[in-house]
Amino acid sequence: MQDVAYGAINTTVRVRESTFLTSSDYEAMLRADSLEEAISVLRKMDYHVPDDILETKDFESFLNQSLEEIYRELYAGIPDDAIVDIFALRYDYHNLKVLFKEWYADKDLSRMYLPFGRYDVDTLRHAIKTSEGKTLHQVMRHNIELVKSYYNDYEDVNGISIMLDNAYLEHIAAIKEDISSADVEEYIDAVINLQNLSTLIRGMKQGRSQGFLRNIINDNGSVSQEELMALADHNDYDGIIERFALLPYGEPLNEYVGSGENVDLVAVDATISEIEADLMKQANLQAFGPMPSLAYLYFKENEVSNIRLILTAKDYGLEKDQIEERMRPIYGL
Repeated sequence: MQDVAYGAINTTVRVRESTFLTSSDYEAMLRADSLEEAISVLRKMDYHVPDDILETKDFESFLNQSLEEIYRELYAGIPDDAIVDIFALRYDYHNLKVLFKEWYADKDLSRMYLPFGRYDVDTLRHAIKTSEGKTLHQVMRHNIELVKSYYNDYEDVNGISIMLDNAYLEHIAAIKEDISSADVEEYIDAVINLQNLSTLIRGMKQGRSQGFLRNIINDNGSVSQEELMALADHNDYDGIIERFALLPYGEPLNEYVGSGENVDLVAVDATISEIEADLMKQANLQAFGPMPSLAYLYFKENEVSNIRLILTAKDYGLEKDQIEERMRPIYGL
């Protein structure tokens, strides 16, 4: 896809970026003495805050509505849907987790559905129950069948989430082949590598077996599964960190994340978030091609997460510094 084909959607994205909350907007919300005061600040922004929000405390509905509108607009305007899929598919795989748990536990979990995915919930439910899903990508169909087979063998609901997290990475690795953009391919590779790093460190600290680790490490990144397994087999935390630090974007991992078995998973995940934010800041600087749309989605999702965090925290009376340390990277900073 030629970069010039993204001219119209990039213009839309640049206009949308002008509505992002600024650092002063966040500061006003953080310094608000009450939920009501924080809501008053937010009402001045580009969000449709319901009149009865102080009574219902239903923050999810209007925030989800905002995200849903953004995804719908991008799908309608972008030349290649697969670009939006990179983010949207996370919600599809989330919805699959919920639907499987509904089916096997015989419970109504519809409150947990998220409406931003590539596929609607009814389509996913039908694919689970009937094994028919011609409109679904082959990777998703294949993994739905793997999950069903796994549950039939082990009756382990918890394992389903791990399998579908890995299926998401497999899915975006597959669509990478259909996207004519070296920058997008590099970004997908980074997503897979960084997720593998976090997953491997967490699994090792939990004392998971080699077989388990091999099943949860995705083999579509530039750091191979075999290389990671060899390091994990020797419990070589330092070697793992050093290997990922050699990647073009891995330099921040050389900062303090601990060493040996004292590697701090919280610090590792925080550094991964920092790396992802830096990649998206670089993407946002591009004038052409699909990367500005990805960067916009990234920062929009961060903004929604931050607003949700602030409003919930204000409702519970948390202090400003307690909120700030949990916030995700902000656009423009």
